[in-house]
Amino acid sequence: MSKFIIGVDLGATNLKVALLDQNYQILYKNFYKTQNLKTKKKIIDKIQESIQDIICNKKIARDKLLGIGMGVPGPVDYEKGKVYFFPNIPGWKNVRLKTILEKKIKLPVFVDNDANLMCLAEARIGAAKKSKNAVCLTLGTGVGGGIIINQQLYR
Repeated sequence: MSKFIIGVDLGATNLKVALLDQNYQILYKNFYKTQNLKTKKKIIDKIQESIQDIICNKKIARDKLLGIGMGVPGPVDYEKGKVYFFPNIPGWKNVRLKTILEKKIKLPVFVDNDANLMCLAEARIGAAKKSKNAVCLTLGTGVGGGIIINQQLYR
């Protein structure tokens, strides 16, 4: 039985949303300009709307969805899904994004720093998958990085 994941990448420039299979193959993706979404509420609403759009348009039964994985730009308490602040997106301070989205979407949500998730993905399925240790850097609107030590994400 096939299961699916919805991935969300919130950045200062774009909000990217994708449907993936269990092998992390992208089946569908869409993006929106973050600058057009001026407030925290509008960004959260667009995240919810884009996830619902994927579920409806791709006719994915909710029991086939493992959950939502979300990368965000800035310091995060990944266990609580709490965003401390975003360096490049104003209006975000101590936001319990996981809780907000789980209430709206009724699916499990995992939130972490985007650079950490990129590094973890490279270590599991990308360029560093045969490496015990790795350092990954992101260069975009901002600069970020993640570290893998002994095949584990360093926090």
